[in-house]
Amino acid sequence: MRTSNLTFLAATLVCSAALADRNGGLAESCGATEASCFEPHSDGGCSCIECCELVCGIDPECCDTAWDQSCADTAIDYCGSFSCEEGGDGEVPVCESEANDDCNGNGVLDEFEGPRFCPGTGRIPVDLIVVKDPSDSISDVPSDKLCRDVFQEAVELLADEYDVRSAWTHIVSVPPPPPLVCNDWTIPLGTEVPVCAGVPPRTIDDDTSGEEWGDACAVMSRPYQDHLLGQLNGWDERDAVLIVIPISDEGPQNGGLGLDGCECGEVESTSDGLTLLNLIRQARIENVQILPLVVAGTALCLYDPENPDSFFQRVANETGGDVVDARDWNPGGGFDNGNSAEIAERIRSSVANVIASSPRLCCLPEDLDGDGVVGGPDLTFLLAGWGTDNELADLDGDGVVAGPDLTRLLAKWGEGC
Repeated sequence: MRTSNLTFLAATLVCSAALADRNGGLAESCGATEASCFEPHSDGGCSCIECCELVCGIDPECCDTAWDQSCADTAIDYCGSFSCEEGGDGEVPVCESEANDDCNGNGVLDEFEGPRFCPGTGRIPVDLIVVKDPSDSISDVPSDKLCRDVFQEAVELLADEYDVRSAWTHIVSVPPPPPLVCNDWTIPLGTEVPVCAGVPPRTIDDDTSGEEWGDACAVMSRPYQDHLLGQLNGWDERDAVLIVIPISDEGPQNGGLGLDGCECGEVESTSDGLTLLNLIRQARIENVQILPLVVAGTALCLYDPENPDSFFQRVANETGGDVVDARDWNPGGGFDNGNSAEIAERIRSSVANVIASSPRLCCLPEDLDGDGVVGGPDLTFLLAGWGTDNELADLDGDGVVAGPDLTRLLAKWGEGC
């Protein structure tokens, strides 16, 4: 195994002109063979050009001499985000994961798409948005008490540690729900739902039950759009962890479960399942986490703690969220709040755990282009500023972009948020 690869790279990259000449040589080897980047072989280079250039930038011998096990290991570590073609050795599974989807077709992989920010030393800003099913089908769940005694109590607990902003929204229903203490906004008919590229446009169009929580959550994954700003208690756009909390007892599309006998393993073939998958992909684009609140009367297809394919389990797992099980909530009556304080604490605990793992939080100075990972574009940016006082590329803050900054960037190579 070769040693000091990053040290070698640092020495060869000090002169940007020399680097340009070198890359011309690397490009000749990259893509010139059909051999897989993820398995050793006797030729220099490999079939996936982007991966090949990255690996040979770390260790030029992978292009000059042979693509040995060390080169293959480096490719496995760093090339999972590239959309590689099949190599001569067959399919390359690491290039085909769902995380590499480009849902909106803009050329940026979903895993690198969403907003990221570094909160610094202050309290982390957190935006919580409830999407509540307004229908009467949720038995024994009075919305006002759920909001006042549970959700708002949880928000107050979270405010001790975080800069929390919250909103309680309903999906449109006909007739409209009675006036509620907790109703910051009702998502109106005709609201455009964000969808993946190639999917026909869709809108909030349920005029009977108001239970399109999948589409509604997709809408609220972008609460800072022009047509939504100002609706949510005058919210403005800010850098914040964004968590959407659906509350419903039925499927994500038009209130029906859409599953024969609750066979949740094949949700992709149902309208509910397709709505759920769209929500997951929209949440990934925006780095939004979904944290369903499960209440009494919820069908097993929607939430089954033993089944990871049940709707709430799946959307939470695949967006870095969590499920708050409040099926045992006792709202009490009069001055008796039942076990509302206990449920509020469950929400606080789950939200805190979700915040800690939020993909929006990223304090990685070496990620110069903000795509969530330290790699080739960051190196290009740093070299373009070589010898200048570019504040972004001057990682050690000594007033000039030079060798120490390059060394610091290479030490973080491949790391991400």
